[in-house]
Amino acid sequence: MVSPGGLRRLIELAADDDPLAELRAEIDAAGWEVTEEGGLWEITGSFSNPTLVAARLATKIGKPGKPAVVLARAETKQTLIVWRSPELVLLSDPGRTWRVYHIAASFSPDSRFASADIGSVPGLIGKPQSVYLAPPAEVHRVISGCGFDPVALRDLVLGRRNAR
Repeated sequence: MVSPGGLRRLIELAADDDPLAELRAEIDAAGWEVTEEGGLWEITGSFSNPTLVAARLATKIGKPGKPAVVLARAETKQTLIVWRSPELVLLSDPGRTWRVYHIAASFSPDSRFASADIGSVPGLIGKPQSVYLAPPAEVHRVISGCGFDPVALRDLVLGRRNAR
């Protein structure tokens, strides 16, 4: 028999091996696919709002000191979330704007983006900026701090390859 503390530790170890352990059944039941390559997590499926899915996945894999880079794709819509706590960069298509948010420690991407309206999410830093302009300094700092090139990630979201 396992003590409550031992069970909690076992769950933590399982989550370390598979950050999606808690989410795996939902992903499988929905018929979605999740892959990870070089720190970029990609989830594809027939969900209606890729921002909600990307935020949920980023919350599961991102931890203090461990950023999350997630691309969620659903038919003609996709959302990129790069979360390096406390800052989060969001790029969605359609929309094609960079947005940078400050996510306070008592919140997560999942809780902040629970509503479908990204325009009402608290913590927006500055104004949304077109992806066709040079990435704003905040975007560049957060994304490059995660080991990615912001222009390459933008191209990936817009349908071009080579994100590193």
